[in-house]
Amino acid sequence: MKQDRVTKVVVGAVCIVFVGLIMSYLIIVIRTRAKFHTEMRQRQTYFALENIAIACDKYRAANGHWPSSLSELQNGPPPYPPEWCTDGWGRVVFFAPYSESRGYGKVISYGRDGMPGGDGLDYDFEIRFPFDVNTNWNDEQGQHRILK
Repeated sequence: MKQDRVTKVVVGAVCIVFVGLIMSYLIIVIRTRAKFHTEMRQRQTYFALENIAIACDKYRAANGHWPSSLSELQNGPPPYPPEWCTDGWGRVVFFAPYSESRGYGKVISYGRDGMPGGDGLDYDFEIRFPFDVNTNWNDEQGQHRILK
């Protein structure tokens, strides 16, 4: 009888440890997947902004002037689908038209939190156009923020 009680206690303790290990494993997997998913959204955002900047270059080549807004870019020619003007979080990107005084235009995503400023996963991406003239700036945005 005493041995039955000890056996039940040992079996209960082993079950508790086993459940604890499974829960720990699940927490690690969920956190890892969440971080991976967020990093993929950053990559998606970076490449979307690059594509918009390149589309601005193509717009200028076709029309003789830079687009003054995202809607002008979307209406073309060549047309640029509206769904391509969103970041990895599904928000429309901020567009600053080309400025002679600056020497570039820019497209910006305010990152995961959707607010200006931020580091890490909330980092704001800014890609500039004309794309070929701003290659160093644009590459730095990717290399230092998402390709670490």
